[in-house]
Formats: sequence, C-alpha cells, structure tokens
Amino acid sequence: MFPDAAAAYHLTIAVAAAAVGVGLFLWTMGTAGVPTWRALLFVLAIVAGAHFGGVSHIVRSAPAWDWSALFTLSYRHPDAIAGVAVTFILFRPLLLPGTSPWLVADCLAPSSAFALVLMRINCFLAGCCFGCPTHVSWSIRQPPGSPASTLHAGFGWIASDALPSLPVHPLELYFLALSLAAGVLALWLLRRKAYDGQVILAYLLVHEGGKFLLEFLRGAPRGAYNPTVSLVLALGAGATLAWRAVGRQRPHAAGTGDPFAENVVDGTVARPRA
Repeated sequence: MFPDAAAAYHLTIAVAAAAVGVGLFLWTMGTAGVPTWRALLFVLAIVAGAHFGGVSHIVRSAPAWDWSALFTLSYRHPDAIAGVAVTFILFRPLLLPGTSPWLVADCLAPSSAFALVLMRINCFLAGCCFGCPTHVSWSIRQPPGSPASTLHAGFGWIASDALPSLPVHPLELYFLALSLAAGVLALWLLRRKAYDGQVILAYLLVHEGGKFLLEFLRGAPRGAYNPTVSLVLALGAGATLAWRAVGRQRPHAAGTGDPFAENVVDGTVARPRA
C-alpha cells in the first residue's frame, strides 16, 4: 500500500471510530433524557480531548515542540485517557449542567470501547503494538520494514529489516478483542445497572485489568508508559464497585434481629400480614 493511500486508510478508520463513539454516546444519553445538542457538543469536546491527548507524546518528544504533530494519527492509549479525563472535568459542568457525572461516564463507557475496537484495526495495520516472539499456532509475521522487523533486525534476531519479523503475538488483535468484550459488557449493564457509575467502573475493571495483563506480551518498547497505571485504574474501579455494592445492601433494623424489619417508623416494626 502506498504511503498516501495508507494514510488515507488510517484516517478513514479514525473518522469511523469517532463516528461510532459519537453515535453511541448520543443514543445512550438520549435514553437518559439529555438534550441531543448538549450531548453532541460535549462528546465532540471529548473526541478532541482524546485525539490531542493521544498524540501529545509526539509533541512532548519533539526537540522544539512540533505542534504539527497534533494532526497525526499516532495515538498512545494512556495519554488519550488523560485527555478525556481533563476534557470531562472542564466541559461537563459547562455543557451538561445538572447531569450526574456518573451518568455521563456510564454513557461514555460503551462509546469509548467500540471506538477503540476500530482504532485497534489501525494499530494492526500499522504494526505499532506488535507482540513478543512466540510459537503459538496463531502467531503472525510482520512484513519487511515493519516496526517488528526493524526491531528484530536491530537485536540481530533476523539478518535485516528487509525480511519479515519473527512470529509474534497479534497483540493488536488481543487488544481489539478486549475492547469488544468490555463494550458488550458496558451495553449489557447499561440497562441493568443498580446505580449511576456502575457501568464505567465495570468497564475500567475489565478493560484496564485486561490491558495490564496483555502488556506483558508487548514486543515493542513501551516508552514512558508504565502498565501499573492500568492496574491501579482496574483495582480502584473494582474496590469502588465492591464498596458501592456493600453500601447498597439494606441492613436489618438495629436491635430487632428481625429479617422482616425493613420499615421502622417510631420504633414500630411493620410486618407483612399473613
């Protein structure tokens, strides 16, 4: 594929990912009764925050802060999360006043997951998040000149980067499957949740917990990213889920020892009639 054609293909997938994320968010917010125009402005701000956050690593690494890098498609997942978080904090009170932040976060969970599914296709085509060498039957060889081939040639594992890489884990597809599973879970839980915030917490637990484990199969250098970030997010979400679940359990009336004592008024226990 020619470079210009490849760039156009990657851009098309990125636009499709943004469209899927925006569409899902508008639908979920619409079911919650939030005005469409407010939800649209907010989610467009989130998309911009995710993009500029995701490519900020290129800007920071450039010797003279090359701002043109903001318009590339080389994303880094943790930086994109940071961009979404900053945008959420700044724009949610302005564009969605009176709407619970937990409700908004719940609606963002499936949107983010399915947008990431498409973005992982871009990762697979670019070969940027390849896995470590392996002999599993579903391993793949990255083409000559790919990041994996170049790295393996640099280590002396293959004669030159004019050759395909060693067989590696298709890590990009693992990440894709993880995002898909987290998105399906988020959509399923969205209509069954017991409280606002349950969906985003479950999403973070599954997605970031899975990402932490998959990072051990990465064959490319991680740069400044520490997988512990994903572990902390997953553990924090899991702990909050457990705390909220315990808090929602209705305790029996103190001192009655009666399982039917759910409604106590002026010290009188209301029992169900036989």
